[in-house]
Amino acid sequence: MKRFRKITELTKADEGTILAFWGVSFAVLFGIVAMSFDMGRIGITQSELQAYADNVALAAAGELDGGATAITRAQAAAANMIADTQTFGNGNNALAGAADYTLVFLSDLPACDSFTACPPTDITTNPADAIFAWVTVANHNVDLTFAAAFSALTGAGTPANAVSARAIAGFTGYACDITPLFFCLPSPTYTANGNIGSVIE
Repeated sequence: MKRFRKITELTKADEGTILAFWGVSFAVLFGIVAMSFDMGRIGITQSELQAYADNVALAAAGELDGGATAITRAQAAAANMIADTQTFGNGNNALAGAADYTLVFLSDLPACDSFTACPPTDITTNPADAIFAWVTVANHNVDLTFAAAFSALTGAGTPANAVSARAIAGFTGYACDITPLFFCLPSPTYTANGNIGSVIE
């Protein structure tokens, strides 16, 4: 009889209920912190790859002057002048050389700013037509240690961990603060109005 009385008292006792509440809350809070840690690593990797894509695109675009060797020079500038690093993605941490990106050249910009909705279509291999450089950095997978453990415990899906970056750049030269050039046309058959836009050699 005494044993049943103790069981009844135990079922009515409310000591320690706050401990169970804090235990569940701590597990949820730890999961959120763990997920934010992994999401932060993905965000940092995205920023690093985007900076690299921007620099490669700008280096290549700086050589696109319409000359016969413009594309060759652009490819060399992108491969040899730009180096960077990424911290958390898989593979080599160093970013340098054509193995880390895909570089193609465009004769015109896409119709909108979304790569998904308006992928570039005006790809060219003609140096005279190449006025934009389009760079796509190779995918890097970020290991999700905490997110994978949290997903295994809770049954929630694992977030996407593949990170890449894209950039398009062009180059246009302008001449500013140039003193106006004036010269006379000695022959009466040559008039200024009849030769507008002529190149002076």
